[in-house]
Amino acid sequence: KQGKLQGLMADMTNAQFDALVLDAMKLSTGAFSFDPMELMNRRRFLLQQPVSGQVQIKLSEAHLNQYFSNPHTLEKLEKAANKKLGNIGLIKLSNPSLALLGKNRLKAAMSVSLGGAVATPVEMVGNLNLQQGKIMLTDVTMTSNGTALPIDLTSVFAQKFNEAIDLERLGKKSFVVNVNRLNTVGKTLDLTGQVRLTKLEFGGKKS
Repeated sequence: KQGKLQGLMADMTNAQFDALVLDAMKLSTGAFSFDPMELMNRRRFLLQQPVSGQVQIKLSEAHLNQYFSNPHTLEKLEKAANKKLGNIGLIKLSNPSLALLGKNRLKAAMSVSLGGAVATPVEMVGNLNLQQGKIMLTDVTMTSNGTALPIDLTSVFAQKFNEAIDLERLGKKSFVVNVNRLNTVGKTLDLTGQVRLTKLEFGGKKS
């Protein structure tokens, strides 16, 4: 027998999307049916059909830094850079640091070493915009000690950065967010949009 709800309103803190932690998330949906045994035994709503709703998200600079310091996230950026340069395994990234600059601008700094050489500081600056409901870093420039890096390498880092903060990819298609408003408030990103979900878990599990 299926359970039924006329809708769900949830106010969550530290909601986890893969390795990315959202500081706060407010969610409201329409009516849906769910498996009551899944809710009792595994603390999750497993829906028979996808349901749509509204979502508000707050994502802090601190949690962005935590996410990009994750070895798994750094490894993806390293692989992309090595593939572009044809030097598989030679580029190593360390000490990433992200800063929200206001007016939806973001700066990312990191140390880059090539072939075991002394690490060189690199900065990437761009604008946070929305494209087709996704957060995108655009108009990106990368410099090292004041010298601009090649455009093709910059584009690779920007692409991988955008993939890393793709909420649809992080939600593994069970929690698809389409963002329609993005605003930087102090050291926090405020996002609002629509959500389409087939599964929602509680108790620190991944959505």
